[in-house]
Amino acid sequence: MVMKKTFLLLFCLVIFLFSLLPAAQDRELQKSSQSSEQILKKFKCDLKECSLSAGWVCRSFSQMDVTTFTDAWAALVDVFCHSPWDYFGVDCKEMSDWKYQEKLFNLVDECLVYDFFLTNLFVSVEKSFVVFCPKVSKRSITRLGFKPIFEYWQSKNLAPHNDFYAFCFDQLFALLVYVVQSARLNFDNKKEYSFYTKKARAVHNYLKRVFERIRFSKYEARYDCQLRRYKNVLSILAKEKKIYDEYWAI
Repeated sequence: MVMKKTFLLLFCLVIFLFSLLPAAQDRELQKSSQSSEQILKKFKCDLKECSLSAGWVCRSFSQMDVTTFTDAWAALVDVFCHSPWDYFGVDCKEMSDWKYQEKLFNLVDECLVYDFFLTNLFVSVEKSFVVFCPKVSKRSITRLGFKPIFEYWQSKNLAPHNDFYAFCFDQLFALLVYVVQSARLNFDNKKEYSFYTKKARAVHNYLKRVFERIRFSKYEARYDCQLRRYKNVLSILAKEKKIYDEYWAI
């Protein structure tokens, strides 16, 4: 009789505990939702009030789940790509004093950091959090249940990276123009001319890599035309270099 009562009490206790699970799960979800909203709100506030750098921004992303990160990335792109003077904390009235070359180099540096970050960012398929893994091979981390952020966005029919890579392409293209012009201006200096022609090829190769990120997007036709145009320019530069090399050898 005692055994039956004990078993009945244990059974009732188990039923009671299971009845509490949904409420506990709801509380955890609500807490997580509130936390994500607070993180996103703080991130957007910092975007408006702080002078930013890619290193700081990428560290801020480490606290986020993939949904919050996607929203935060869109907010970052809106500032970085559409009002970079706000991103760097530069007064619009002082923009004319902000040297073009310095501005271009700063923007390119930031673009390269963000590209490296996204390229090495993965999403936990099961728990939906993001993790930055620059030193782990894609094959190894996918075996652990992670997928690249680009694949995750594609599976959700999202493309929050397109505007960023279009902006990145524009900055790299401007850098390529600057490098090619510098090479032409230094044709009588073998060391400088060789440096700039080598730099031009490196920038063009990176442009092709960036272009792959926006292939099949609304930007493809425009940037494909630019790539082909400057491929011809680099071909002319290579022929000129050969002529100058022969001249310098005399």
